[in-house]
Amino acid sequence: MFTLNSKFFTLLIVICVVWGISACTPGTAAPTPTPTPIPEPEISSSVIAARDAVLDFMRSGAIISVPGEGAPWHANLGPTVEGFEVYQFSGNNVLLSVSYPLEEMPDTVYHVTLTNLDIGLCWQANSDANGEIVATGLDASMFPELITAAADFCQAEGYQYDKNPKAEENQCGTCTFTDGSSCNAWAYYQGFCQPGDHPADD
Repeated sequence: MFTLNSKFFTLLIVICVVWGISACTPGTAAPTPTPTPIPEPEISSSVIAARDAVLDFMRSGAIISVPGEGAPWHANLGPTVEGFEVYQFSGNNVLLSVSYPLEEMPDTVYHVTLTNLDIGLCWQANSDANGEIVATGLDASMFPELITAAADFCQAEGYQYDKNPKAEENQCGTCTFTDGSSCNAWAYYQGFCQPGDHPADD
């Protein structure tokens, strides 16, 4: 005879089996949030022309190894410097900056610096709006009407800018700090060098 106790025992077994199945069934994992991509800035054709002119010049002269034609570049706006627009392009451990003064000029000069992060070498050039290179190396910082964004950034922080580099392998200016240490001015602007990194007796 099926007694009340046997009914209760049977119900208890069914409950345990159902609970065991549900406990062993993996729950649905929460979806991993997809990071929102940072949109790249709109870039004028003159900035692109200046960038590409310098890359072509570097590829033909092999002063610094640069990515080949068609290599992808990630673009972003550089740190804000009053009176300048600065675009930075990075790819294959090479950082390239294109800057120009916001003040209207008859012939805008685009200042381009190219830094190889593997060896820390910096090189610079000036280009016109048509992508024609008008000065290279140290001559690029000697234009009387052109104060570079890195120079302004250095001086705005209260330090001394010198157009002549201290390291022989560099062709970009120097930012000297109050403790006597110094950095390549563009490396300081880009955040790769800070006061104290290169003492005066180095």
